[in-house]
Parts: sequence; C-alpha cells; structure tokens
Amino acid sequence: MNRRIAVGISILLLLALTASLFIGCGSSSGNNSGTMISKAAKKPGETTFNKEKVMTIEGSWSKLASFNGNYFNSDGKNVLQYFVYESLFTIIRVGTGKTYYQLAESIDNTENKTIVHLRKNIKWHDGYPFTSKDIWAYYTLNNKVDVLKYVQSIETPDDYTLVFNWMKPAVFDEMKLKLIAKDLSGTVPYHIYKECVDRADELLKSAKPAANPKLKKAFGLDLSGELEKEITENWERFKNAGPKTPIGTGPYKFESVDDKQVIVAKNKDYYDADKVYFEKLKFIKGGADLAQEYAMLRDGDFHLTNGTPPKDILETTLAANTDLVYYKMFDLASYGIYFNIRKSPFNEKKFRQAISYIIDKKKVREVGNYYGKEFNSISAIGFPPSMMKDYLVSDMQLTDYTRNEGKAARLLSEIGWKKGSDGIWVDKDGKKANFTIACDVLFDTALNSAQAVAEQLTEFGLNTRVKAVDSSIVYKNAKNGDYDMLCYLTDMCWSMNEAWDGIKNAYVSMKDYTGFPDELKSIGYDGKEINVYDTLNKYPYIQDPQERKRVISELAYIYNENAYVLNLFQTTYGVWINMKYIDGNFPMADQMGMYNRNMPVVNDPEVNDRICEMNYEFQSNRNWVDGNFWPR
Repeated sequence: MNRRIAVGISILLLLALTASLFIGCGSSSGNNSGTMISKAAKKPGETTFNKEKVMTIEGSWSKLASFNGNYFNSDGKNVLQYFVYESLFTIIRVGTGKTYYQLAESIDNTENKTIVHLRKNIKWHDGYPFTSKDIWAYYTLNNKVDVLKYVQSIETPDDYTLVFNWMKPAVFDEMKLKLIAKDLSGTVPYHIYKECVDRADELLKSAKPAANPKLKKAFGLDLSGELEKEITENWERFKNAGPKTPIGTGPYKFESVDDKQVIVAKNKDYYDADKVYFEKLKFIKGGADLAQEYAMLRDGDFHLTNGTPPKDILETTLAANTDLVYYKMFDLASYGIYFNIRKSPFNEKKFRQAISYIIDKKKVREVGNYYGKEFNSISAIGFPPSMMKDYLVSDMQLTDYTRNEGKAARLLSEIGWKKGSDGIWVDKDGKKANFTIACDVLFDTALNSAQAVAEQLTEFGLNTRVKAVDSSIVYKNAKNGDYDMLCYLTDMCWSMNEAWDGIKNAYVSMKDYTGFPDELKSIGYDGKEINVYDTLNKYPYIQDPQERKRVISELAYIYNENAYVLNLFQTTYGVWINMKYIDGNFPMADQMGMYNRNMPVVNDPEVNDRICEMNYEFQSNRNWVDGNFWPR
C-alpha cells in the first residue's frame, strides 16, 4: 500500500478525504468511540460474511501481473511464490529469523554434508510425484544462486533424500541452513523440463575446476567464456519452455489471471489440506491513490494489505472503521541516502560526513515513516541498526554522527568550502552548492524522506532539490551515476536475517548506487588495513562465533567511518486486516481494544514472528498451512 502516492494531494486533503469515505460506515463490532471488544474465535470454516471462503489480497504490483507456466519468466511472481510454490525451508525474514520446514521433513548436518529428508507423497499440481530430483533440477538449471558458491556437489541417493556436499573447508552450520533456505522457490518439475535440465547437467559436467578463485562459480567450477554463453542460452530456453499455467507443490493451485486479478484455488491434494480453510485467494491491484486504497479496504474489495501510512491517516482510518486492525513490525531494512562517490564532492569522506552531521533524522522519520526508529549516532553500518548489539564487539568505538551543524561546518571548511554572504556554501573553486536527490515517484516513503533531507540541506546552505521519476528510470540512472544522491532502501537483511547478508548487500549488491570500486580497502577499528571484499568472502568459513563478530565489526566500522551511506531510519512496516471477512488466531487479540486496533511494535520475539508471518509479502505459506487465517 505504501508504494503509491496521491500525487498533488496534500496530507490534510488526503486525511479529510479518507475520513469522509468512512463516515456512516457500519461496524460489526465495537462502539462509537472506536474501541473494540475482541471477537470470539469461531471454529474454522464457520462463516458469516465470507460464505464463499475467499480472501482477497491487494497485489501491490505497479503493472498488472501476468503469468506463463514458467515461474522464472512471469511478472508479479511474488503473488505465486508464497502460495503456489514451496522450498525446503522458509525463514520468517523480519522476525527472529526462525526457520520452518516445508518440503523438507528433517535434516542431518555433518562437517561437510547436509542431508535433507523430504516429505513423502507430495505431488505437483499436475499429479506427478515430487522427488529429490526436482530439487536437483532447480540447482542444476539455476546455477547462479548463492548456496552453490559453497557446495561441491548435490546428490539424490533416493527419491526422498537430498545431500549437499559442501566444499572444504565448509561454511559454519547455521550458514548452511540459511543459504539453503534463501531459495524460496528451490524446485523445478523435472518431468516437465527434462530436456533443459539434462542439457544444463551436461554443460556443468564439461566444466573444469576453477584454478583462478575469481572465476570460481557454482560447484567450484570455471563457467566462463563459451561455456557461460551456452549455459545462459540453455537458461533462456528453459524460461520459455513448459506448460501454459504455473505448476507448484504448494497449498494453492494457479487458477486464472486477467486484467484485474490473479486467482489461486485450494490444492485438495496438499499434505496439510485440512488446515487450509480458504477455498480461493484473489490478488487485485490497489487503488490509484491512498484514499482509494483505504476505501477499497473498508468496502471489502480486499481483506489484507500491507504498508504504513502517515500517523494521522492511520489513526483516522482505524477510528472510522472498527472492522480494521493494523499490526506493525520492525523491518530489517532502512531508508537512507546513497552518496555517489564517483563524483565530486561526494568522493570526499569529510563531505559525506558533513552531510551526516547536518540531517535531523527525527524530522525525516516523522514524515517518512512515523513508526520507524532513527539511530542518530551512526551514519550507516551496512545492516539494520537494531542488530548492532548482537553483531558488534563491545570495545569498538564508532564515529558519533549525532546532529551537529558546527562539526559539519568545520569539516566543509577543512576541504576548502566557504559560506557566502548569501548563506550558500561554495567549493574551493567558487562553485555554489547545487545537488540532486533522486527517488522513485511510486515510493512515498522515499519521496517524503528525500524532500525532508533536501529541505534541511538547503536550509544549511547546500542547495538541494529532489528529482522523483518513474522506477523504470530512476534506478537505471542512479547506476549510471547520473545523480548526486539516491533515497532508497538500505541495510536490507531480508533473505537470511544475518548481518553478513546485509553488509554484503551494502558493499556488493548496492555498489552500483554508491560507485564502489572493484577493489575496496580501508582502515578498520584496530588500525589495520582491511580488504573489504576478501573479508566478506572469508566470513562464511569462520567457525568461531567471536571471530565472526570481530569481522562484522570491522566491516561495519569502515562503512560508518567513511559515511558511504546515510541511514535515515529503520522502517516499521505493517499489515492491515479487515476482520469483517477474516477470522483467526490473531496475536494480541486480547489487547486490540486497549490499543484501538493500532497494535504496537512488540518486543516479544514469538509475538513478533506471528505478526511477521501475517504480512503476506514477508513470509511463506505458514498462515495457510497452520490455519492462522480462516473465513468469517
């Protein structure tokens, strides 16, 4: 829901419009004050308003989703990923990182082997039996996934056993499971794609072990040159092969797609079908603006959506309709400012530090994500700041970036900048400050945050404007280095709930936005020079937990000390439920009245996991398999 903005409508107008949409709405519970008496849980399957047993979910795609039979060549595939397909395990990404079994039943870990025992009697949606070969097929075809960088081979001794043979030395045990669980769609039906899978297998068998570590790819092989070209061509053939409709093993089967919605229907042959209480799930595109989306939620056009609106809109919406419940969760990602270090003056450490001292993060957070949390003393560490206490050594002193305009002015003066009589800073060549922050026009959090940062920099005397453009343009241009700064998600640690994954994303995956060179060296907190990328690559093999903590601390120190990115706030995300149509085992049900259904961000790990599971984008199919939701 928060991916769209109401262009040209002020907050006050939007608030008024939202309130007017709810005036006169009936409510199935509660009283006129907007408080709510917790509804008694009914038996699953007992319905009042939702007799067809259909849940409608806001799809959140910017363009209409479309699907063909190949998952890897479909738009809007997240819609299917969590309901039609399954993986061996799934991690609740924004909770405590708890891992749940799906297709796997149990595992045995040894030093160099992970033996996965699969559930028996699972069928693909076309009726074919699911076997270990279908997982082997996925890794054989999709040989660029992270886990294969650490695996020597994958064996299928029988239909229900899968063996990961790790390279020596092997990654530490926790990392093994996290790397495997990262593949949310780690299956390919071999009976459908046999020709492409067998060809991929032939190509891999023709490869030689990589003598040069920089050329080492899946299974420790050299897949460069002509061989890489053939593998890519076979992958493209695979993407365009297969049936007309997607086929998975999950609790729901793909039914249809048109210009308005995607529909999946209950898989009667699912191994836990008796716990899947909705007969169908519908995914529809949201409204043109926030007001329309809230009206659609109120009217039951969709029953579940996510996103965090401004505080006033959220509270007004809840007060006006007592069927709505809103749960917040602390996200393992932040919003921040990427500095383009390829261009002056952002290539100067002191200039980036100066900007970090100028920004009042509290004011940015209040307009960008009111329920988020700012961490004023850091610029950025490369992973979510809420994880600092678990991953940073206690004796490390980070440079304190608490807002200090005096420090900012001194740093600018040290690199030759001067403040003119008109209040505008000029560089050593006499050129006036004139900078641009780029952002995606569809991300209101980024747009609002960028505007707040630009206003503060301009007020300080560093003229800055915001350039909000379509997503098809903004990230491409940012990668090309066309902007001075980019406001976007930072410190993302979603896929593994592991600080190393976040900081690897910060240094590697996001290097196009920062302009990091291919070789990056810097001084760590102990005064020694650190090769950043070599250190990142060594981390998974470190068996000693204390040594891993020290390595993460070094990398975090370098990121913060150099102020490569400015972390504005760690986000709080949320899920909306229309309880007129959905019942279930909701967390904190006894406290809904107390908080007027505006549920607080919780500290209890178990409750937080449950709330995270309810957010359909952040989890796999646990809500359906465990019966957390049922129709009202």
